[in-house]
Parts: sequence; structure tokens; C-alpha cells
Amino acid sequence: MVEVDVSGLDEVHDLYRIDPAEFVEARAALVKQLRADKRADEARAVVKLRKPTGPSWALDQVAHEEPALIEAALAAGEALEAATTETLEGDASNLRAATEAERTASNAVIDAAGAHLALTADVRDRMASTLRAAISDDDVRTLLTAGLLAADHEPPAMGFAATAAAGPEPTAPEEKARAEKAPAKKGAAKAQLAEAPKEEEPPARARRKVRRVGTPSSAKRAPVDEVEARRKTREVVRLQAEEAERKRAEEERARERRRQQAALDSAAAKARSRADKLDDKARRAEEAAAAARQEADAAIAEAVDAEAAAEAGPPD
Repeated sequence: MVEVDVSGLDEVHDLYRIDPAEFVEARAALVKQLRADKRADEARAVVKLRKPTGPSWALDQVAHEEPALIEAALAAGEALEAATTETLEGDASNLRAATEAERTASNAVIDAAGAHLALTADVRDRMASTLRAAISDDDVRTLLTAGLLAADHEPPAMGFAATAAAGPEPTAPEEKARAEKAPAKKGAAKAQLAEAPKEEEPPARARRKVRRVGTPSSAKRAPVDEVEARRKTREVVRLQAEEAERKRAEEERARERRRQQAALDSAAAKARSRADKLDDKARRAEEAAAAARQEADAAIAEAVDAEAAAEAGPPD
């Protein structure tokens, strides 16, 4: 039986807009309605829809509300993938800038998702992994941009570097084409609106084995090429790790500065409040003192008049 694609149904999109806690009940109601409307094939497809995880649901909301943020993160990821490939080929000039741009774009998406879900360290990591997975997997990208993502995803092993190192050495026309556009998507996972993921393509080991046969010179050169490719891959991973650690340290210092500034601001606010209260108290005391001074002056004047009258004696 051919599986019906229900990703275009408004009712399905509505399912992924509601709170995940209400998903199962809402899905059951939709299935019941579809069956009542004689749409049995669609009802069978909707039954298989998965309840979204918290991180994937929050990303769905960003895709629905601010799709430009998702597109920017995917574009930055493609640029980082291209820079990683260039680094493997000996040019690491773009790697740091591409890494920073990808992190900034990814954080923008995750921060926006924070409006829908508390951003713990684990949640941020899961969202970041899913965004990176969407770079190389067309099915994940399609679900993410449609706001129908239900599961968390992991990027390929060793990230972009593994993808770049696995294939055969590019020809000159291929290098030119890669410089003009981002690398093609590989679509390794099956869409989650269906059932199980596809099997991954066979590793590049078979292609490397072909290079070992042939002339004696090529047989000697192939293992050397492989060692160099692995060395370059390790170098890329090391550079990315160093850049990530540098960024983490910067963010930690920034958080500490914000914490210290908040403490200083709080102390200043408390000091200002206390000063205002004391100033008000002093003002009231000054007003009371002025009133008392006026009363005292009036009393003194009255006493002087009384003394003068006493000295003059009674009138004749």
C-alpha cells in the first residue's frame, strides 16, 4: 500500500503548533475526523505521526514564526562545510570566520526557540546537533523548514570534516564548481513522517581500495594519500575544537562580566534607594526643625513682651 503524504495538510501543521503534551489526544481526534470524512488513507498516515520532542518542537515553532532564522542557519552551515573542504585541501583561511558565522546563526535560532522551551545546556546541544544534521540530510532539512520536525537528529560522525574526507580527490572542474556553490546534500535519513531510517551508503573504504590497485606507483601512493587525508581531517577537527573552546571561554568571561555588572548595578540601586530615603528623612527633619525654630522665635518674642510689661508695671 502506498503511503499517503500528509505533510501538506493544514490539520497536520496544526498538530505541530500545539503543546506536545496535547499532541496524542489531538492526533487521535484528527484520525477520528478523517475516518468520519471517509479519508481512511490519510487517517492511517496521521496515526504514524510522532509526538515531537521538546527541542524539535521548539525548532518547529521558530521555523513557523521566523523562517528566515532557519534559512540563515542552514546557509551558514553550508558555508562552514565548504570552508572545511577547503581546509582539507590546504586552505584554512575561511575556516575561523565560517565557524563563527555558523555558531552565531545557530545560536540565533536556539535563542528564538527559548521563547517556547527552557534552554538548558542539554536542550541547546540537541538543537545545535539537529541544525547541523539538516545541513547534510535533505529529509531533516525538509521537515525542519516545514515546521514538522518530531525527533532530534545527530550530524554525520566527525561533522563536516568526515563528509569532506570520505570522497575521492576532486578534479579541477569539481573544485571550481564547489567554490561557486555549497556541496550537494546527501539525504542520509528517511523522512520521519514515514517509518525507519534508510541504511547509510557504504563507506568510502571501497573507493579507496580501488586506488590501491593498478600500477606499482599508484599502489604505493594511495596509502600515503589516505594518511595525509586523515591527518588533514584531524587537523580540521583540532582547529574546530580550539575555536569552540575559545568561544566557550569568551562566553564564560562574558557571563562572568554580566554577573559582576548585575551585582554592581544591584548594589548601586540599593545604595541609591537608601540615600533617597535618608535624604527624605533629612528633609522632613529640616522642615520640622524650621517649624520648631519659628515656634521658638514666637515664644521668645512673647517672653520679651511679657518681661517688658512686667518691668513697666500696671498702668496708672
